[in-house]
Amino acid sequence: NMVDLEAISTLLDNTFSKLVTVEQIQPVSHLAVPLLELLLSHPTKSPTILSELLSCISALFAVVLLAPDALNPILSRIFIPLSTPSEVPNHSKEVRTLRRHSCSLLVKLGTKFPAILLPSFTFLQGEIARLNTAGLLSKMEHC
Repeated sequence: NMVDLEAISTLLDNTFSKLVTVEQIQPVSHLAVPLLELLLSHPTKSPTILSELLSCISALFAVVLLAPDALNPILSRIFIPLSTPSEVPNHSKEVRTLRRHSCSLLVKLGTKFPAILLPSFTFLQGEIARLNTAGLLSKMEHC
């Protein structure tokens, strides 16, 4: 249910946005790590649902401090919506919004958690270059 997903993403964001150190995350890690794994493995083709899943994943990003192996699956999930051509004439508003959400999520994570993303800089740079070379990014998304 979309309303439930929206409520969950808001709750997670409001709760986890204040948890930015290992010591703060440790008490809830037994719940947060499995929840993040569940969100990462949830299959969906719906742009609206995927956007809400990305919001939940974004809220739980600090869990990477305790589970560094989650970083690559998170980044892969963020890049999925960008792996389709950006200038497809029949892109719905939901797809365009999802693509924008993916881009803004990368900026947010880079701003809020630069130390966590730094080891993945080469991967991020390569993925963005690959998407750009393949013509999958619009001019706005490439910036």
